[in-house]
Amino acid sequence: MVALICDELELLTKVDLSANPRLDRVRDLLLLECYTGARFGDIQAMHYDDIRDGVWCLRQQKTKTEVRIHISKRADAIITKYRSTGSPLPSISSQKFNGYIKELGKVAKLDSPFRQVRRSGKTATEKRGPKWEFLSSHVARKTFVSISLERGMRHEVVMSFTGHRSFKTMKKYIALTEKGRKEDVEKVWG
Repeated sequence: MVALICDELELLTKVDLSANPRLDRVRDLLLLECYTGARFGDIQAMHYDDIRDGVWCLRQQKTKTEVRIHISKRADAIITKYRSTGSPLPSISSQKFNGYIKELGKVAKLDSPFRQVRRSGKTATEKRGPKWEFLSSHVARKTFVSISLERGMRHEVVMSFTGHRSFKTMKKYIALTEKGRKEDVEKVWG
């Protein structure tokens, strides 16, 4: 599963989409997922009255887990952008969203080489290409977990936002970056 690194998240944030309102809305949805750690279905079900005093209280659709997500300034800016529409966010099907995310990644030049290995029993299939080809809505949750931990958020706090009950189940969402690995080695071993 692919995750974005901080620089790639900034590329998405800064790419000029003024001529493409559809991709601008897709970016907003993807970024809100990245900023909150919420799944696509939960983002689509968001209502303004679910947010009180900067905290989004929701019952996750997939697991029925109750979570409270503190809304960051970046997330709030996206939600506020759509306030006049009566709905916190634009509505879109997950199938279209996943296709549009790839298009967004291509426009934002998320071109770093990426390798994906899928296993089925003893057989492994490898696919290589630019990172944007591998993007889907799942990238956001993994990005949230990875960047939050890399920037020092305690894993217990991350788990309280994502609804994971154990570190073991959250572990598959952690993408270690080479930069983070290098910094840790230098911090410990000089």
